[in-house]
Amino acid sequence: MTKDFELAGYPIDLEQIPVDWKVCPLSMLIVDVVSGSAAGQSMQRSSGVPHMRPMNITVNGRLDFGDVRFIDPSAVKRNLRPGDVLFNNTNSPALVGKSALLDVDAELAFSNHMTRIRLNEDLMLPAFLALQLYALQRMGYFETHCRKHVNQASVSADFLLTRVPLVVPAIPDQSSVVSLLESARDMLDRAAAKVNDAQTHISSAQSALIDELFRGGLGVSRESDDGTVDLMLAELSVAHRDAYVRRQLGRDEVRLGRELTDKEMDILSLKHIRKYAPPVGLESTGVLPALPAGWRWASAAQVVTPGSDIVYGIVQPGTNLRDGVPYVRGVDIQSGQVRTDNLLRTDPAIAARYARSSLIAGDVLLGIIRATKVAVVPEVLEGANITQGTARLRPSNCISSDYLATWLRSEFAQSWLHAHYRGIDMPGLNLADVRRLPVPVAPLDDQARLTQLSNTIGFHLSTARQRAAAARDSLRSAEESLLLQTFNGVLAH
Repeated sequence: MTKDFELAGYPIDLEQIPVDWKVCPLSMLIVDVVSGSAAGQSMQRSSGVPHMRPMNITVNGRLDFGDVRFIDPSAVKRNLRPGDVLFNNTNSPALVGKSALLDVDAELAFSNHMTRIRLNEDLMLPAFLALQLYALQRMGYFETHCRKHVNQASVSADFLLTRVPLVVPAIPDQSSVVSLLESARDMLDRAAAKVNDAQTHISSAQSALIDELFRGGLGVSRESDDGTVDLMLAELSVAHRDAYVRRQLGRDEVRLGRELTDKEMDILSLKHIRKYAPPVGLESTGVLPALPAGWRWASAAQVVTPGSDIVYGIVQPGTNLRDGVPYVRGVDIQSGQVRTDNLLRTDPAIAARYARSSLIAGDVLLGIIRATKVAVVPEVLEGANITQGTARLRPSNCISSDYLATWLRSEFAQSWLHAHYRGIDMPGLNLADVRRLPVPVAPLDDQARLTQLSNTIGFHLSTARQRAAAARDSLRSAEESLLLQTFNGVLAH
């Protein structure tokens, strides 16, 4: 029968299992196997029969009732009972095959992306099967053999029933294995929870420290107000107006097809000054926190380089071209930096039509669809562009790039941005809202101190975060080793 099994990528060495263990297909161990039903229009959030979906099985092979949807009782075609094993038959390639044991006594339905397995318990214990399927999924077996479709993958019922080899010890041995594994996994789960708590505390500590910096704490701010920031903002306001006038005069020359005379320039300049509207200011509603002496609140639109508005980029970049102009998508911003190793490239003609959103070193990028990620543009991306899911902020000489990026990552700025999200399925920000984002403008030496302290804090907390991630990886490796040894029979006796 082993000739019918699919052994590619199979992690268990069937030649080394104990001699009294059998190897069987699932079809020889079941009472029945059925898929669930689609909820359709009967899906509800608060009443009816709980409907188990793929996200209700965790990556650790346990049921999670934290995000449950409900369906009308009349729409329930098949239900669940304690001892059933749920197999996730459709998901992403990495997640397809997630499995869990149902160990609660409640009225439950399940989706068509789930397969209910009901065993002959004289041959195999449900908990033993759930753990074995979990081990196979965890080690990539189902990812190797799934059918890949557009945006998803699946494992057929026929493959699950006939092609997957399952090791079958005697029932007492199965019971011992389940007891051993569950006890060990409980210990690993407790350790993982501590690692997750540590990572949460690290993130909370970083947010709290950054917020303290923007309150002028940790030695950032000066003791008195010498008017430096007021002068910077006043000069910047004039520069915004002058940039507008220069842009309009350039358009006048294009319209006339010649250079303007000095007299024409004086007359038209006065005309454009009268029509000039300054950058949008702060929202009139809401109370902003008090700032240290000498600092002032301004809107994001007011602190960018005059003549370089806050903009998003290319709407339809077209086909990826090897020799094209690189552009940054939201997915390219990772851990506060632009990953330059896998950027897509657009036709130079398309990039030229979006010259207004081209990049220079020091520009600050802000994700405006789903995730408000932040990064500073490196020199290597001089002349690159962005997509419509990213906004470009070009800091003026009154605010440094690193300072602005640090502010955009702060808890206050992130909360403000998220409060201005629009849309449900694809939440995002309008540029009009981004332009109104409050920005604390500090004297340049205060900005430098704040940025230096922020970088120092970030370095030390990043090191702690890396250690926590390494601990999490070690726990994952320990569990995989435990599962492999268990189902190879090493720990059976």
